[in-house]
Amino acid sequence: MLKFWLIHLLTLTNFCVADQIFNFGCDSNSYTEKPAFLAFVKQHLSIPNEQIIKFDDVETNIGNHYNPLSGVFTTPKEGLYVMGCMIMAHADNDVHYKWMKNDTLILNGYVAKTGNPNSQTQSFVISLKRGDLISITKTGGGNIYGGRYSYMSGYLLN
Repeated sequence: MLKFWLIHLLTLTNFCVADQIFNFGCDSNSYTEKPAFLAFVKQHLSIPNEQIIKFDDVETNIGNHYNPLSGVFTTPKEGLYVMGCMIMAHADNDVHYKWMKNDTLILNGYVAKTGNPNSQTQSFVISLKRGDLISITKTGGGNIYGGRYSYMSGYLLN
């Protein structure tokens, strides 16, 4: 019975530690080793064009590789990543933005002016190297909705 509770306690705290004792077959790419982040825009943003959008309300930041002060995700290891965002524009505004990898354009985004708040969601898979810098830059248009309407996210797929 003691062995059962010890196994249970170790698996709740760290599966790989339990694996070292009882040989469960721990995956070397465990949850704690896979970088992932989700960050929202806290307050409505009125920022100039060609400025990085700072998603400053961080919900998840496994590995602390997303910096809410700069708005930049720094890739900790080479691999295939899934990146995504939703950008919401204020009513009677459009918003143009672009995803950047280091100094290179990945893709553009556009939220159309509709007379009501409007949004665009994007997601894509990209191969990244250790140290790559990923960000979203506003390139034109008006204000961006905050209050957890606009977000940026990413995680290591493999």
